[in-house]
Amino acid sequence: MTRHPRILIITYSSQGNLNPSIRFANRLIKLGASVTVCTSLSVVRRMNKETIPHGLTFAPFSDGHDDGQEPTTTLTQLISDFDTNGASAMAEIISSAAAAGQPFDHLVCNNIIPWAPRVANAHGIKSSLLWIMSATISDIFYYYFNGYQGLISDRINNPTVPIDLPGLPPLTTADLPTFLLPSHPKELNFFIGNLKGLYGDIKTPLRILVNTFNELEVESIRAIEKIEYYPIGPLIPSEFMEGKDSQSNSLGSDFFDMLNMNV
Repeated sequence: MTRHPRILIITYSSQGNLNPSIRFANRLIKLGASVTVCTSLSVVRRMNKETIPHGLTFAPFSDGHDDGQEPTTTLTQLISDFDTNGASAMAEIISSAAAAGQPFDHLVCNNIIPWAPRVANAHGIKSSLLWIMSATISDIFYYYFNGYQGLISDRINNPTVPIDLPGLPPLTTADLPTFLLPSHPKELNFFIGNLKGLYGDIKTPLRILVNTFNELEVESIRAIEKIEYYPIGPLIPSEFMEGKDSQSNSLGSDFFDMLNMNV
């Protein structure tokens, strides 16, 4: 490829998804890629522009909540509107880039956006999943949907009994993702549905860009043959690892203007 690869990253409009996505975008830029982040207009409006990595561009779209989440808007509605408006917006962004002679070469999306790979594939673009949690959590979800749901559910009711899953160190109920616990808010059940679609019927090896590094999760990265992990983490400010001032605004730990936040 004679030109810089053009990467489109689509991320859900929550800080927990946006921050690691932008950190990954920054790493791609440093490697010579041209990166565009697609997310809700309301989020882009609230971002602290001083923390945006140099060279990163945005392609925001209206999810129907341009002023943020209203008190009367449920999370279920917010997710539904993001999905409906985001799918059509992403298709338009991809088509417009191609028409302008600057097509995207690859799509990166969060696991919370199951429709994004389908849109990319319809436009002849390959995609990768960015898993913002650890490899261990990913493995737990895989086992939950592949023969171990009963065991995991039983251990939730018996928290003193270890949870033994193939290839993983002994776990306890405290190690489980909160999405599997009874206290999990029912309005977030869509997330479990997305994960079941991801892990439930893997016919070819699933390739995941995972927010970890080899030395941290050696066992978890190799535990499941059907999943190929590509560690690209940790997606945290390098200053934290270098012992520099973690309170510096330049770290971009908080991409939002807190005075204007209403969610």
